[in-house]
Amino acid sequence: MNTAIAQYPMETTVGFFIMDAGSVVGMATLLATVLHWEVPVDLAVAFAISRMLRRIRLPVDVGFAALLARLYPPLTQVNLLRHLVKRYRGAAPPPGEPRSMGRAAMDTFATIVDKYGLALMVSQRMFVGLASVTTIYAALRAGVDVQSYLAGVGVDISNVGKLAGQWAGGAIMAAPFFPVVVLGAGKIGIGLGRLRARLTAARPPPPPPPMA
Repeated sequence: MNTAIAQYPMETTVGFFIMDAGSVVGMATLLATVLHWEVPVDLAVAFAISRMLRRIRLPVDVGFAALLARLYPPLTQVNLLRHLVKRYRGAAPPPGEPRSMGRAAMDTFATIVDKYGLALMVSQRMFVGLASVTTIYAALRAGVDVQSYLAGVGVDISNVGKLAGQWAGGAIMAAPFFPVVVLGAGKIGIGLGRLRARLTAARPPPPPPPMA
């Protein structure tokens, strides 16, 4: 995986998004067409709330990522977003120029991504993410009026519909297979990178400039 990221960073990122979206769509299709399971509305709402609260739960994500990094340090050596972080930092404002709140938040996130690498993504996708969805779903099933609490802070979830429920079910079912997504992204990245190299090599050179 690190070889793919080092040699073909953009292609590997594209491969990750292909694998990630494909795993969710595949699981959603499996649930709807093969298992004929209709995702409960409460579960769709819980998933939507969890996504809306990702910034708030970031300290928990980071804490669990730190634990994963201590238990299995190689996770920190795999970083799909490292090249994007480098580009972001390359566009940093000159030293001494005041930073906006948004820029400060992005700088903090870039530092976290750099430090924990894949451990952060595993924490968000496979552990803290699933735990937060499960907790919110249990609260909804227990009769807690979560929607009213969120409306009080300006978060509206009244438009969560059937399509969102199918996506939620697919994302939840796909979460345990996240390591396969990462490995597949590396394979796709290398394949796309080699294809681009072949196409570039086969491209005819530009014609020489006309003689004066």
